[in-house]
Amino acid sequence: SGETLQLLSNVTLDSRLNINKSLTLDLADHTLTGGNNVKDYVIIAIGNGINVTLTNGTCTASYSSCSAIRASDGAHVEIVDAHVSFADMNALEARDGSSITLRGNTHIKMTGNMLSYGTIYIDNSALTIEDNSVVVEGGSGIILYGASNLNMKGGELRCNASSLATIGGKSAGSTATITGGSLRSDGGTAIYWSSGDSLTIGGDAAVEGLVALSLRSGTFTLQDNATLIGTGAGRVASPNVGSTPDDGSALRVDAQLYNGSPIVVNLEGGTLESKY
Repeated sequence: SGETLQLLSNVTLDSRLNINKSLTLDLADHTLTGGNNVKDYVIIAIGNGINVTLTNGTCTASYSSCSAIRASDGAHVEIVDAHVSFADMNALEARDGSSITLRGNTHIKMTGNMLSYGTIYIDNSALTIEDNSVVVEGGSGIILYGASNLNMKGGELRCNASSLATIGGKSAGSTATITGGSLRSDGGTAIYWSSGDSLTIGGDAAVEGLVALSLRSGTFTLQDNATLIGTGAGRVASPNVGSTPDDGSALRVDAQLYNGSPIVVNLEGGTLESKY
């Protein structure tokens, strides 16, 4: 328990790496790759109370539908100064009461454009982004499922679709507190809050998308110097159920479509801006 395992060269795995005790995996500027036979996860950390740190290198996979790292059954995974790159599945997952923390010069990237899969998928678990040097990018960013929690203190989320989303009818109890960093969508709604509980954006956080925030459930609080900027070029036709038109809104509030929490908006500070 608490040991350090250090790579001495690049390594390609023939099967996934199962970790069931606390340790530090020091990649030492090398690359850990899931080979062609690794088709679910490259690394699984499993076990209540274990702490696994991945640092100083790159983790990736040969198989396009393979995920990188999964924390499960109460495990905690910390990624520090590492690069995690994957194609069409979640780069990171936390499930069943687990947690993931991102620190330092860490880059999490989905190279494909499968919008239905988040680059980071949190299922009844927690994600913390600590530092401004953390970058998350891909087709879509963070998905909160079940009663999950996001605590974002810094970092940059750059996505084609939503940088942060809850899933309609399936994310009751999810919460997010964003006090720093930025969330940007180049092709859609930056934050799609469809069925979560509470969302707080404060500090110097910045949110920008064709629609900055689509609020369909729960309590939203805007505080401090936070900014929401909508960049869509004007109104379009009413959306289909569950979708949001790219109308340039900084904050768009729609009637509940799911059995989420009642909608409450608290504007205590910050800036709402629509470019058009």
